[in-house]
Amino acid sequence: MTSSFRDFLLLTSICIALVCIWTTLFNTNARLTSFTFREEVLVHEITIGCYGFWPGGNCTEILAGRLIPEFFRVRLLYVEADPDILIVSVFGNQKMETKALLSKSAHSFKIFYSGENQDHTDLRGGPLEPLDLSLGFRCPSASHIACIRFPVWMENILTSTCQIRPAVLAYTNQTSESWMARPCFASLVSSHGGYPREELFQALSNVGSVEAPGRFMHNVPDVIDKIDFIKKCRFNICPENSHGAGYVTEKLYDATAAGAIPVYWGEDNPEPHFINSERIINLSPSDDMKALIDKVEFLEKNASAREHFFSTPLFVPEAQAYIESICTNYLDHISARFPHLRPTKHYVKMARLWKKMSWEMTSASRGGG
Repeated sequence: MTSSFRDFLLLTSICIALVCIWTTLFNTNARLTSFTFREEVLVHEITIGCYGFWPGGNCTEILAGRLIPEFFRVRLLYVEADPDILIVSVFGNQKMETKALLSKSAHSFKIFYSGENQDHTDLRGGPLEPLDLSLGFRCPSASHIACIRFPVWMENILTSTCQIRPAVLAYTNQTSESWMARPCFASLVSSHGGYPREELFQALSNVGSVEAPGRFMHNVPDVIDKIDFIKKCRFNICPENSHGAGYVTEKLYDATAAGAIPVYWGEDNPEPHFINSERIINLSPSDDMKALIDKVEFLEKNASAREHFFSTPLFVPEAQAYIESICTNYLDHISARFPHLRPTKHYVKMARLWKKMSWEMTSASRGGG
């Protein structure tokens, strides 16, 4: 056997051995194990705390908390002292304590969150400061604090990945026939009065029976699930607690999520970038109670009017893009404050789509391509 032939056999044996080793180490299970290991290495931990929330409220359960572990490779831990992210709200008689806590939390990323008709500048006892970001129904023009309009209705209607809930979308395809088959004419689910709840209740009672399981105008047994109760009714009386710029709460969206026609009072054109105003019966300043009742009766008695009403889309075409712009803006602030966090595929995809859509809208407004 020649020396060159022995060298060839040796080299061939080495190659075969390497192939065997490669196959053993990088089979399907090994690849999955390796992938899982890399995913775990990329996961960071950050802490979150909240103060001034409703009794039992936890800021990891609100949308601002739920979005973070969905869009970043992060494990979110709730702590009561010295958190990385501190979210404060307006509930309870704790304003002075909240101010003191904000001042002591020097290294925390401090977020104000309001589900009420208030922002961080118009609270009893003066503005809440220092803050890094304010989330609520409106952004005060005089404030120097970064602010995002983050209405509370998003809590009820969006998933943790900033998508409209499938249960809500299911009612966008409702027909006139399925709506008319509901046994209940109208509902009012409220624990207290205030204009125009009683006025709307009395006015609609002249058209049909209005069922009220709440403490206010109580006339039927209590219910456990508000949405399930409204699902059997054709109309739902859902006025806001008060009137204010940008103040649109979950009440309007609870009605739409249940497939009822909202009988609303609040903003003249609530959320024009999200919901179609033609799918709402609105007691606006330009209307009176009689005009509103005429609309209700017209839909009750006129089949062609109902067909037209339900053929109109519930959401405007840019609805999903609108809520994704809000989520992306918020997540960009989190990313800027915690640059070591790695984004998930949800964040990368949403940010890319929103950037593309923003460019297209800018180009269209300029008349360019």
